[in-house]
Amino acid sequence: MIFLNPTYFLALLGLAVPLAIHLWSKKGGRTIKTGSIQLLKQSDPKKSSSIKLNELWLLLLRLLVISILVLILTAPQLKLKGKNIPVTYLIEPSLLTYENVSSIIDTLDTAAEKRLLQAGFPEYQKEEFEETAVSIPNYWQLTREMEDLATDSIVIFTNAFSSGFRGKRPEISKNITWIVLDPGEPKMGVVEAVQKGDQLELISVKSDHQRLSFEKELLPLNSDGVVISANRDSVFISSSENQKWLLLNKADSLNVLVNYDEARFAEMKYISASFKAISNYLDRKIGVKTIQDLHTLTTEKYNLIVWLSEAPVAQTEAPLLAFKPDSLANSIIVQGAAANVFHLTGSLNAENSTQQHLPEHLLSLLEIHQDLREKVKEYDRRVMDSNELQPVTEGNVEIQDFSQTMDLSKYLWILLGLFIISERGLSAYRKQ
Repeated sequence: MIFLNPTYFLALLGLAVPLAIHLWSKKGGRTIKTGSIQLLKQSDPKKSSSIKLNELWLLLLRLLVISILVLILTAPQLKLKGKNIPVTYLIEPSLLTYENVSSIIDTLDTAAEKRLLQAGFPEYQKEEFEETAVSIPNYWQLTREMEDLATDSIVIFTNAFSSGFRGKRPEISKNITWIVLDPGEPKMGVVEAVQKGDQLELISVKSDHQRLSFEKELLPLNSDGVVISANRDSVFISSSENQKWLLLNKADSLNVLVNYDEARFAEMKYISASFKAISNYLDRKIGVKTIQDLHTLTTEKYNLIVWLSEAPVAQTEAPLLAFKPDSLANSIIVQGAAANVFHLTGSLNAENSTQQHLPEHLLSLLEIHQDLREKVKEYDRRVMDSNELQPVTEGNVEIQDFSQTMDLSKYLWILLGLFIISERGLSAYRKQ
């Protein structure tokens, strides 16, 4: 037996209270009326110096009530010997949508334990499984939770999607075998539609177990398979891959404001040239306004503010790139303290502008496709190599003892109630 709160045993000192009460309590004497005491024999009065216990059964009940109450506070647990399961199979729910994978699972030992690779590891029931949209699990988080499974070894059937491995590689003491199954055919689909004049640019994504790629296609607005809604804010795409409605983005011109000092004239030139290259690459107009005095302008209409001045930085809700030298930075542009603030970490020249990919960094600050990352997740089918899946094991893996415990508190509450009823009844009978 184990106790979760053993310090409460100090409360047993309270047993001294009823003991003291019974040691020094005196039961009241009775008055007996008699006609005459003439014939009564006179006896010598004696004083007893010893202390005697009064009402032993009542004292015992009160001591038991206090003792059981203390036991309840200590939260006693009875340790039961558990039986370890030799092997447990964990199956990623998304695999169950493939017929060939289901046939593999059906060939597993029927006596073996089968669970789903998701939070709580519920038992796999083929007849109860419904084909629904399942999200990519956080593999490392689930690996940490596998430590509590009462099994000697674990076999995991998984897609091993790369996007599901987030955070630090866990350290556990389990025998784990990962089996990566083919997730099926490559998945593809249109993720964004951009209107450019009288043309429609469709951005498509295609992914298999090795790579993820994007394609762009220009179509007339009224081409086959494309339907524009009445208010022209959405577009219906019909193709052999899928049919879906998408919000229609307008390829409006982008505006960038560059505020600079004479000391940062070179940085202004390299940044302006980078935005010109970005404009040519995107086939989208980017207006760059360079100034040395911001007092007469507002920043509301700009998509990006570049601050190359010693003056106090302007307050703006747009993304802000400020010059802040940092010799220890590992990139030419780094994230600042706020979500929309970035720092240019050094002076610019022709060499570091090309080697550290300045235009690519500036393109990411424009947030042209800010919702694209979430849209792409459902198409990402890249998988991890099986050699990279194993968590860090702590030395030699030993078979753990998965003993179970049973809480005894509910039984002690029943016993406490019986003793209290008995104590109250005896106390009323003995008038104590």
